[in-house]
Amino acid sequence: QTIQPLDKSTVRKLHSGQVIIDIESIVKELIENALDAHAHSIDVKLVDNGLNLIQVMDDGHGID
Repeated sequence: QTIQPLDKSTVRKLHSGQVIIDIESIVKELIENALDAHAHSIDVKLVDNGLNLIQVMDDGHGID
């Protein structure tokens, strides 16, 4: 099973009404989303300390 990018509508739902202050806040929010999705495994990848890429992969159940 491959990971697919989120569609634009889902992306808007994830960040609507939230102000991104720093990279730590972004990672914290993505990890909290994974935990809310009942993830048992969470992998975080940062490229150039998160300036070029922040990737969080998990085995959660997604958004309802």
